[in-house]
Amino acid sequence: MKKNKRFLLFVGIFSMCLISAKVGLSAPMTFGDGGASLQGIIDDITVGGPSTVDVTTDALSDTNDSYWSITGSGGSISTIIIELAGYAGTNQFGIYDQTDSSNKVVLFEGSDSSGDQKAIGIKDTGEVVINFASTGVFFAGNSFGYFLEDTHNPNNIKTWYSDTSLNSDGYDHMVSYQGNDTDTIQMPGFAPGLWTDNEYILAFEDLHLAYSDGDYDDFVVIVESVQPVPEPGTVALLGLGLVGLVGAGIRKKRRNKALI
Repeated sequence: MKKNKRFLLFVGIFSMCLISAKVGLSAPMTFGDGGASLQGIIDDITVGGPSTVDVTTDALSDTNDSYWSITGSGGSISTIIIELAGYAGTNQFGIYDQTDSSNKVVLFEGSDSSGDQKAIGIKDTGEVVINFASTGVFFAGNSFGYFLEDTHNPNNIKTWYSDTSLNSDGYDHMVSYQGNDTDTIQMPGFAPGLWTDNEYILAFEDLHLAYSDGDYDDFVVIVESVQPVPEPGTVALLGLGLVGLVGAGIRKKRRNKALI
């Protein structure tokens, strides 16, 4: 019995530690330029800057920003902060169905620029609407990823997904930051407002990481009324951890009663 109890307690604590490391709100991020460019971009939109967000330490963990869902009843707004990519004129940004990465909807084309906005909605039928108009595309549900697509060479289109496992080079091409209800930011052409915790800045690297500068400033956008979707494996791990801790707690209570 003691061995079982110790095992359950170990499983519980170990699983919770894994969860903390796996889905922590922040994780260290390594940049080719030490984060200088992206930090400068976020500082520039912060009223009275610099920002309280540190791009090297406050990024969401890679496993916690792969997929997202809309939390607003009417949809989510995406606003371009800046695009500095060499292929800015041909890059496309959008969302893709979690169950089928080839099922995509483009939000911004190469002709779009800083301050441009798009409203996204997913109906109960799975129909995706952009600016309240049907795209004719249907997702399996309210769970999607973000992508940046380099289309400058039609014969060799490169698509970089928020889900690192889908990227052809095996690297993470999107880094994300959650608002902390502290900084006031100002989007190009819009009045200042609080960067709330339901708003996230997404920053992309648009080239193969082995051949890029790794500064993640090629396409930077802010999205609101969304939240990360925990990966199924993480949810299962959380359940395992809770079972272990609860099981250990029950056995402790029984032992205490036996001593009374």
